[in-house]
Amino acid sequence: MKKSASASIPFWPMLPGLALLDLVLLGVILVQAPLLLQAPYLSTTLFTLLLLLLYGGVGVGFPRLVHATSVKNVLWQATRIGLLIGLFFVVDIAVEYFVDLNQTASVLSTLGFMGLIFLAFAAAGVLGTRLTGHWLLGVLCSVWSAMLGVLIALVFGMAVNVFFLQRLEAISAADYAQSGLRDPAAYAFSSTLDTASTHLFEAPMFAAICGTLGALIFMGLFTWRRKSLSETE
Repeated sequence: MKKSASASIPFWPMLPGLALLDLVLLGVILVQAPLLLQAPYLSTTLFTLLLLLLYGGVGVGFPRLVHATSVKNVLWQATRIGLLIGLFFVVDIAVEYFVDLNQTASVLSTLGFMGLIFLAFAAAGVLGTRLTGHWLLGVLCSVWSAMLGVLIALVFGMAVNVFFLQRLEAISAADYAQSGLRDPAAYAFSSTLDTASTHLFEAPMFAAICGTLGALIFMGLFTWRRKSLSETE
């Protein structure tokens, strides 16, 4: 009897592994810009650090508590969708940093990728519900995929910041000039960490909302279709 992919391939190391890589990149950033450990940047730095530790803890602990095969299958499918969501984030970040777009095109690009990401959240909710018949597991699928996707985004975003700091400083030059601060690198990295912490905090919540909508819509359509078929027999 063949084992399913979800049974033969461990999915769980990916999320804590990405969280650990993000922590390493955060450490590199702090070495390059030690002012991030002082006011007014310290709160953002600590919030990002705490969220990454929380993600890593969830990534290590939660799969070890799961014994049901159905839940493991959901987490495996969520990991696959999370990779796709991470790809959407990476392309969006790459366009933002390396493609010179006018303001309208930049806004449309960001909205387009955000729309794809929200659709992926909803699709994860549908898939988890379809696999198990339980809408809460659909929500779990969506939230897990969001956590993985945002960690991938952070790996790429912080790596770009580390290796292309001058580009980052040029992008934020206008805002930096108005800030009254004295360290352009610290200001640029602080903006990145502020965005990172916002995504880490908000992504699971948006995923829970979109995943719930997707799961409930699927359950409603499935119930309606089954009722329609029973009436025609």
